[in-house]
Amino acid sequence: MAKIKAPNEEYNGISAGTYFVNGEAETDNPHLIEWFKEKGYEVEMNEVEEIEETQGTEEVEESKEVEEPNKKSNKSKK
Repeated sequence: MAKIKAPNEEYNGISAGTYFVNGEAETDNPHLIEWFKEKGYEVEMNEVEEIEETQGTEEVEESKEVEEPNKKSNKSKK
């Protein structure tokens, strides 16, 4: 989740479908986070989620490793 801070600290309303109260809102939508950054809003990412995103990427890369099919073991059968 990201905390979005509007340039107007007293803003109460909706911007880009996101509800602001006293100039602050929260969203987990990556497209909106980028949009707010581009428009000059301050964006604070939750540190826990940043760590989870990094770990998630590593897990996906590890899962891409595929063993060769029909690969025989070096163990001898008795």
